[in-house]
Amino acid sequence: MIHVYQCFQAVGHGTFFTGIITEEPEKPIFSWVYDCGSKRTTRLEAEISEIEPWKYWPDEIDLFVLSHFDDDHVNGVERFLRTKRVRNLALPYLDTAQRLAAAASTTGDACSASTALFQLDTIAWLKSRGLLDHVGSILLVRGGRRGPNDPPGDIEQNPLPLTPNENESRSTVSSSKDEDLQVDYLQGLELSTSGPKLLAWKHTIPTSASGAPIEFMFFNTEQNNLFRTNDSNVRVAKRSGASIATVQADISTVMHRYRLMDLSKPPRRRWREELRKVYDRHFGHSSQARNNISLCLLVRPRATDIGVCTIFNKRNFVSPVRNKLGTMSRGGLLLLGDLRVDSAVINEMKNHFGLVRWDSISGVQIPHHGSQHSWQPGNAAAFAPEWFVHCVPDSSTHHPHKFVENDLKGFNVLRADYQTRVAFNYHLAL
Repeated sequence: MIHVYQCFQAVGHGTFFTGIITEEPEKPIFSWVYDCGSKRTTRLEAEISEIEPWKYWPDEIDLFVLSHFDDDHVNGVERFLRTKRVRNLALPYLDTAQRLAAAASTTGDACSASTALFQLDTIAWLKSRGLLDHVGSILLVRGGRRGPNDPPGDIEQNPLPLTPNENESRSTVSSSKDEDLQVDYLQGLELSTSGPKLLAWKHTIPTSASGAPIEFMFFNTEQNNLFRTNDSNVRVAKRSGASIATVQADISTVMHRYRLMDLSKPPRRRWREELRKVYDRHFGHSSQARNNISLCLLVRPRATDIGVCTIFNKRNFVSPVRNKLGTMSRGGLLLLGDLRVDSAVINEMKNHFGLVRWDSISGVQIPHHGSQHSWQPGNAAAFAPEWFVHCVPDSSTHHPHKFVENDLKGFNVLRADYQTRVAFNYHLAL
């Protein structure tokens, strides 16, 4: 018997989702995490500390997915990696312009210096925190339309095992022939022969949990293009005409000058303003600065003889009793991070996942903690799952927004807040 335990941890305004697959008798065979952050770091610390001693929670996590680089989704990653190793760290692919825009906070909330380094140069961030050997591979998950060599979306394929090719050399984008991707990520990065591999991963390729009929499939929207091709057929920045290497060199100069590469000491002031100057110089004051980038994840059983999927919640600090809330018949969960969802995005996701996978979805995480800016009327009916889940604070005038709550009326909606977890458990017969 295969048992699947999944849980939205009680971190309130943030996301920390954990999953573990075990085989009788409680033998762990695959584990994963989706995001690890919160506006209230004390709650995040408490949740991480509580799951660490679980008897089936392994020392090495198979898959750790970060939807995007807002602090309330990633500010617990360092704490988590202090005691755990990760075989595969999956990040949304961001080109140089998008990473620079996010780190400089050209739009949206300002991120911390640590998060800025994390997205500008993940390997340098791991090195600065002494965690270089805690990650085996970094999967750069790129969006885009399905190509002629990709598996058809409407046909259920035998997914690939999520295991890097050990014969590939480290510090290279080793599973892609995409030269732009290689140049974009390798130019200017601090690479090490002992650090994690960089691996390109197309979001059209599903993968599976080794030893269990559980499928994982990413979804990442296609990026806005802030580059153009010059007369020599070279990609250059739209405003300045500079090459990717030149833009990377300018970023690197700011990072070293303002002490972003070594966070053992606070960075010098105005580092964010200097990064913004680099962005403006090469890309201008573009409305495309902040892309709709949020790496989504569909987790679903591939077996048809799924046992009843039982939903629980647990109220921390009040009662240790888990309350059974209901059931799901299909078992698929769609995690949406902070994706801005409208009818066009939903149609894109349907085509991307295909009918078999789309019809397996029983639960949907409402994106961006119920923000009105990530939702439009009719979304709830378009998804029409058995359950929706909010990751929200205990009380707020904006999260979830009344506008979103009105669209969700008539649907089952659960809340993972600062005191309540939401867990989805089911089993599969071998």
